[in-house]
Amino acid sequence: MSEYLTPAQAADLLHVSSRTVYEWVKSGKLPSFRAGARRILISPSHIDQFLSRTSSAAPPSSTALASSSPMKNHKRNGQR
Repeated sequence: MSEYLTPAQAADLLHVSSRTVYEWVKSGKLPSFRAGARRILISPSHIDQFLSRTSSAAPPSSTALASSSPMKNHKRNGQR
């Protein structure tokens, strides 16, 4: 069964936390299957499919994030 990955192994491969992998599995973003009552396994081909789906979405640019910051025009209480 070494051709399948545990969530911890998938997390190492994807450079994210194990918790993130569990959230992706729970939400259905990353397909997996149960081997027994508690063991979750992930196919490497599912990771490849996940990466191809997620890498096609362009990440927001840092300038777009900076310009949409809710704190940019925020005034402290008492300031005018």
